[in-house]
Amino acid sequence: MIPVRLELEGFGPYVERQEIDFTRFYQSGLVLIRGETGAGKTVLLDAMTYALYGRSSGGARGDFADQRSLLMPPDAPTRVAFEFDVRGRRYRFDRWLRVRKKRTGTYEYLPAQDAFFLGPDGTFTTFFENPRQRDVEEKACELIGLSCEQFCQVMILPQGQFERLLVAKSEDKESVLVSLFHAERWQRIAEQVCTRANGLRQKLDQEKTTIQALLDGQGCADADALSDKLMQTREQLAEQAARRQAASDTLDLKRRVFEEETRIFGLFEKRRAVQAEREQLESRVPLMREKQARIDAARRAAEAEGACTRATAAAAELERRQAAGLQAEKHLAKTQQALQTAAGALEACEREEPFHAADQARLARLETLRESYRLLGEAARAQVQADARWTRAVQAADSARECLEVCQTRKGTLEAERTRIFERYSARLPALREELTRLERVAQMQERLKQAAAKVRSCQTQYAALQAGCAERQAALEEARCEREDLGRRYLQNTAAALAASLSEGMPCPVCGGIHHPSPADAAEDTVSDAQIAAADRAVAQAERAYAAHASELAKAEAGTHAAQEQVELLRAECGPVPEQLTGQLQAARQSVQEAQAQDARAAEIAKELEQTASALEQARELAVRNTSALEQAAGERQKAHAQYEALAAQRDPELPDHAALEAELKTVRERYAAYEAALRQARANESAARLAERAAQAAAEHAEAELERCRLEHLQSQEVLQEALCRAGFQTPAAVAAAILPSETVSAWEQEVAENRAKLEAAIRQVDELGQQLAGRARPDLAGAGQEIAVLETQKAELDAQWGALREACVRLEKLERDCRSRQQALDLQRAECDRLTAFGKLLRGDSGISLRRYLLGVMLSSITAEANRLLKNVHGGRYQLFRTAEGAGRARKAGLDLEVFDAHAGGRRGVSSLSGGEKFLVSLSLALGLSAVVQAQSGGIRMDAMFIDEGFGSLDPRSIADALDVLASVRGSRRLVGIISHVEALRESIEASVEVVKGRTGSRLRLHS
Repeated sequence: MIPVRLELEGFGPYVERQEIDFTRFYQSGLVLIRGETGAGKTVLLDAMTYALYGRSSGGARGDFADQRSLLMPPDAPTRVAFEFDVRGRRYRFDRWLRVRKKRTGTYEYLPAQDAFFLGPDGTFTTFFENPRQRDVEEKACELIGLSCEQFCQVMILPQGQFERLLVAKSEDKESVLVSLFHAERWQRIAEQVCTRANGLRQKLDQEKTTIQALLDGQGCADADALSDKLMQTREQLAEQAARRQAASDTLDLKRRVFEEETRIFGLFEKRRAVQAEREQLESRVPLMREKQARIDAARRAAEAEGACTRATAAAAELERRQAAGLQAEKHLAKTQQALQTAAGALEACEREEPFHAADQARLARLETLRESYRLLGEAARAQVQADARWTRAVQAADSARECLEVCQTRKGTLEAERTRIFERYSARLPALREELTRLERVAQMQERLKQAAAKVRSCQTQYAALQAGCAERQAALEEARCEREDLGRRYLQNTAAALAASLSEGMPCPVCGGIHHPSPADAAEDTVSDAQIAAADRAVAQAERAYAAHASELAKAEAGTHAAQEQVELLRAECGPVPEQLTGQLQAARQSVQEAQAQDARAAEIAKELEQTASALEQARELAVRNTSALEQAAGERQKAHAQYEALAAQRDPELPDHAALEAELKTVRERYAAYEAALRQARANESAARLAERAAQAAAEHAEAELERCRLEHLQSQEVLQEALCRAGFQTPAAVAAAILPSETVSAWEQEVAENRAKLEAAIRQVDELGQQLAGRARPDLAGAGQEIAVLETQKAELDAQWGALREACVRLEKLERDCRSRQQALDLQRAECDRLTAFGKLLRGDSGISLRRYLLGVMLSSITAEANRLLKNVHGGRYQLFRTAEGAGRARKAGLDLEVFDAHAGGRRGVSSLSGGEKFLVSLSLALGLSAVVQAQSGGIRMDAMFIDEGFGSLDPRSIADALDVLASVRGSRRLVGIISHVEALRESIEASVEVVKGRTGSRLRLHS
């Protein structure tokens, strides 16, 4: 990160807008920031850290609002902006205060912030739509790669804290170096290797458990026992196959004999069935003859059916026409009577026409009065409404005056209450909060000390319990080993006894080769099997694992106990003396703060209420004015409404007192007039309709008479045709013809049935004769006995097949299991060796038993940094001081390898950096900071440290030391790095040409750039 531009306005002592263009100082590499004490030199560094992180460089100047210049008008802006380059890209961070004026006239300042990047078009674009303070701070950490604390350790070195990196503990240096060199990836790689090794080991343990479970499922201890079981199963399978083949041959022979007997039995059954069918068909012959006669009669009746149908239809049509003629005559008489009635009604309506003319004139006169009565009603309603508005206006004016008086009284009460709360509570709240924070910090330290002491007691209890358990597991291990040794001795004794039993005098011994056996071995009291030996070996291994695991837990508990004790000592030293009445003081302080906060909140509520009351008071005044004007307007409208009503009331008709009476009379006349008009129209329509109906009825009667005559002629002709058809078909009456008629579907079905019965009878006779010829000289077979014998043989064969199949599946399963177990065991052995190597490598990288890879590489980086610093220290005090890294530790001291020591050539030995004087410490810290910057920039992937700012420190140096410091700073000349120095030492002003001069004035400070 290299700075480009810094802008500030209304910040600290800088009232007017000031700007520093750092690009003017790139060539020289050194810039001096000088000015009088209190002019605002350190404020320039604060402006950078406030813009990036929202905090000051020294961490003790409060929040951003506290840095607002007191010399500015209350509504003037406060703003800082910082531009910088990182990896070739330019960024800009802004922070400002939004000014908001309250109703009370005071001003409120709200912090705001944003972050931008420079786009290809040359304009800055924001990172966020709605940036929060945390978003901007995290973006600064992401771009620069340093937190605010780390930034102030290596790039901006605040006043009085220049040597923080030099004297920092190993843990603090480690966090800084990890951020600068992105060293977290080395630890992440180590963790990934260990995680991978642990995962692989878990998979291998699961695989071993799976293989043993497969073997246990077959009742075998190992793969060799599984092979023996497979061999025995194969022999059983061969024997079962021979028995199965013999049973299959016997069953096949029996089945062939049974098939022939079944065929002969089927022929006998078929002849019996055909004979029964023949007898049934012969019994149906008379029925078939009767159906054939019915079919012939139906065909003759079908020829006469049409004449019968036509004669019946003609008779029915004649009866219908006779009835229609009678109905037409009756309808004609009825229509003539209706015509006479309608004519009489029309004549009666026409006689009432003079009364209708009088109602028409009355209706016209009433219509002319409707508008006057309507306006009179509206005037009456307007009069009532005007009276009501005038009454409401009087009431509103009185209410507004009362509200105005109440608001004035309430405002005075609230102002007095707010003044009382501020003087008694709000002014004392900051001091009360500070005291409460101090007491809470002491109480927290005391609580942490109690927890740490409780943890020590818990660790000690756990350690004692683990010690007892470790002794128990060691005794169990010794017992398992003794039992294994006893079993091994008895196993060897029994083996020697078995060998001696097979020897005889003169037979050479397979062990020693001798032919004489004077002292043969005796067998032990009980035998020992291989399974017992294997079980004893597993018991010993299990006891060893249990003892090792418990010993590991014991070591962890011991380490935890020591760590807890060290924590207790550190907390006691950090806590210091505790007040005797801490709880009471803390409770009293909390109550005081709570009461003051509550009252302060009450004061805020009173302020809001006071603003609301003032607003209400103003509104009440405006309302009183509006209500007075409304009262005057309502009085004028009321007078106008009364005059209009009186003028319209003089025009009323005495017989019709109001508009409702007028409308009722108008409705009565209109309804009477409309009823007469409707009755007249209806009478005329009825007379016309009756006349038309009479004419239609006359025409219908004439038509019915003509149709009746025509139907009489058609009936006589149909009777003659019917008699001729009955004679030709051989029937006496139409009823006989109807009885003989059959549906066409029935005729077809009966004809097919007769033909099929005849054909089936002839076929059955032929088939009975053929079967009799085939079965001549044969007897009916006994299938039941033969079937039972075959069923017995099939049951025996199925049992043999099931046994053979089970043995075959067992062989296949055992063969597959044997191959699987042996291949998986071989792969397991190879993977376990790889897992052991990977585990050892991961622990080595992580530093479980030594220095981790990250710690080692950070040590190498720190050594490079000290080497670069020592190169610069050769120009300091004649090369008297050299920096060295302390040696790596072991155990709990493994993290001590990043501490620094200084070699004093005059004393001839090393000593701690804290023993240096102030001036010496400044020179060594300066060399270390420049060395750190050089090494970080030399490392690919590291954070760019192209700039450094030093706040004071030169004032503690003598002239020779200042010259040495300038020689050290000369190393940055010619590079793109920039070192800014804040100092008022005159020797630096003479040696460094480029400078930023801070000019102090009564109206604020100003900047002058000299390059």
